Amino acid sequence: MDEGTHLWLDEDRPPTRARGRTAWIVAASVACIAAISVPVALGITSGGGRVALPPVGKQSTHPHPSNVAAQRVVESALSATTSSGSFNVTYEFDPGGATTDPTTSSGVTGQGTIDTDPFAMVATSDVSSLGMITLRDNGTDVWEMGGADYGLSPGSGDTGPGSPLSGFAGLVESTLGQREGALAMGGLSSPTGYLDLDQSMITSADEVGTGTVDGAPVTIYQLSITPAQAADVPRLTSEESQAITASDALLAAQGYTGSTVDVSIDVSGFIRQTNSVAHFADGSTSSSEATFSDFGCAGTVLMPGQSGATAPPAGCVSPDTGVAPTTTSTSSATSTTSTPSSTSSTTSTTSSTTTTTSAPPSTTTSS
Repeated sequence: MDEGTHLWLDEDRPPTRARGRTAWIVAASVACIAAISVPVALGITSGGGRVALPPVGKQSTHPHPSNVAAQRVVESALSATTSSGSFNVTYEFDPGGATTDPTTSSGVTGQGTIDTDPFAMVATSDVSSLGMITLRDNGTDVWEMGGADYGLSPGSGDTGPGSPLSGFAGLVESTLGQREGALAMGGLSSPTGYLDLDQSMITSADEVGTGTVDGAPVTIYQLSITPAQAADVPRLTSEESQAITASDALLAAQGYTGSTVDVSIDVSGFIRQTNSVAHFADGSTSSSEATFSDFGCAGTVLMPGQSGATAPPAGCVSPDTGVAPTTTSTSSATSTTSTPSSTSSTTSTTSSTTTTTSAPPSTTTSS
């Protein structure tokens, strides 16, 4: 297949290094673009009141006190998710209203596995124009099976030395169009893969509703991410940095103004889903959805030429139970009785233990 017609899609890597634009998913050579963006002039606080959100492209340096708790919840969930070491992902990309970019793909779906430390990702996508494409990415090099077979040795099937991540952009953009291709490369270059979030992006958050993901109750928080935040992700590899710089320049030329991301967090404190929308000055948008599971039990991703076990340890159990945690509190009462005929005293202690189970949030989704 000609390199110009190849597709990639993206959207996670070492914990705490995700990027703005959000989960674009270029599955395996298909960058499943989880771009991010948009609307929302009003958010709903946990107390039910409405508060004005900063316009896209601007972030308040002084978050409203009522939003601080929500921000802390999202920060904690991102840390727990990336610190788990691995997770599986399913994703869907819809280019939506990219009306000015006729070369845009009609959509991509796929699934993959992401390891966060060290970062490694494998994803297989179903691209309408190309069929199934598998992509492996270690933050420096890419191996694509299907499409243009980027990084593979001719006639080798699925082996080869790999090729630079930054050089993959031309193939992605020629398949998805410049706008969606740039968004896809942003996600592909994220240290957290398709999760595509970093602690540096969480400068404010609003609780906007509840719902369920794969049957698990979740609370939904909304983030606004500016182009500057999406570009300023710490601790990138040299190739990730080059790819991000190039994609940001292309997005600026395309009129990218920012993104909004709805982050669904379950009662165990893990990110179960992200829904991202990227907004452009001409009024068009691109959206993506990524769902995560098997935290700590997704297995090990190997690049071509590497050997070792890929399956998770036997009996591996994810800490994400989907059930509200049980907390135990212990109270102690101490009394001292003095004995007149002795200088010593007798001390008795009474302990009581109370077990409390938190009720899961409502499962009714509010928009």
